[in-house]
Amino acid sequence: TYRAISASTLADRPIDFSNEKMLKRSVKKLKGQTVFKDHETSVDNWVGRIESTEWDENTKGLPPGINALLKLDVIKDPMTVRGVLQGAIHSASVTVSFEWKPSHPKLMDEGSFFDQLGDEVDEEMVRIVVTKIDKFWEISLVWQGADEFAKQIGADGHPVHQSNQDEKLMSSQLSHGSINQERNQEDQMEKLNELLKETFGVAVSEKNFKEVLEKHLQALTENLTGKADEELAKLVDQLNSAEAKHSKLEAIIATLEPKAELGSKYLEDERSETIRLYKTAKDNKTSEAILKTLEKADLETIQAFKKEFSMEVENRFPAKCLGCGSTQISRQSSQVKNDAVEESKATQVLSPDTASRVKELHSV
Repeated sequence: TYRAISASTLADRPIDFSNEKMLKRSVKKLKGQTVFKDHETSVDNWVGRIESTEWDENTKGLPPGINALLKLDVIKDPMTVRGVLQGAIHSASVTVSFEWKPSHPKLMDEGSFFDQLGDEVDEEMVRIVVTKIDKFWEISLVWQGADEFAKQIGADGHPVHQSNQDEKLMSSQLSHGSINQERNQEDQMEKLNELLKETFGVAVSEKNFKEVLEKHLQALTENLTGKADEELAKLVDQLNSAEAKHSKLEAIIATLEPKAELGSKYLEDERSETIRLYKTAKDNKTSEAILKTLEKADLETIQAFKKEFSMEVENRFPAKCLGCGSTQISRQSSQVKNDAVEESKATQVLSPDTASRVKELHSV
């Protein structure tokens, strides 16, 4: 059994396979691949195949990763098999295709990402972060792989020939992420404290946070209450002003209502008189369309019609006074000889009130 690949960052190149969920999903992709020596993938250089694969997070001294059970052919390459059995060939290495993202997208945008691979920027190594394993091409027996933890695992469940230095390296790599995480948390807390100080006006700690928050909420409540009272006072003033205007309008309406009724009555009288004059002027040969127009006309229009029809009536039936100062007025369509007056004249006697209105209308 060999550790094929571990959830860690490679020691000799800045490629990060530390996403355990991503790596765990690729366990079955490694099964059945050919075992070569030193990544020389010629047809004659094979020594066996991968019999099975499994996810391992229990082997002491190793981070979680993929283990591979190698089935080697002693007849094809007996010396290699002897080296494996003796623990002399104790490391493995895989060829893998993967998808990735940059650890520092800003550097990628600036075009300097690959120039700074392996450097530390913003307290974090610039590296290629693997997001998906597409394919394992092969696994090789090597003297030392890029993955420092890709070792043979003995029957006792421990990596073969792993030195204390290797264990320290593993601990360092495993804790590297934790250190960065702690630093990031410290940075976030520092930013949060700055924001709290800017918000509350004083430095905030765990001890005084509750007290500062209560004072801030009290001040905020008082401020909001004061503003609410001011707004309420404004609304009350506006309401009182509106009520005063409403009362004034009601008084005006009460005054105008009788005048409106009088005006309506006057308009109706004008319409009736205009219609009468129209019928008289046309000798009752009227038009329904004009009558409907007169029945709905406004005061200005009806008075214009009234003036027009009055002139027609005056021209058609000239007024003649029957006695000086008398209210008896007659209208006739023509002048006749004195001796035929009684027989030919057509006289219309109006009531005093009507005659008075006609006199005013025609100024006679």
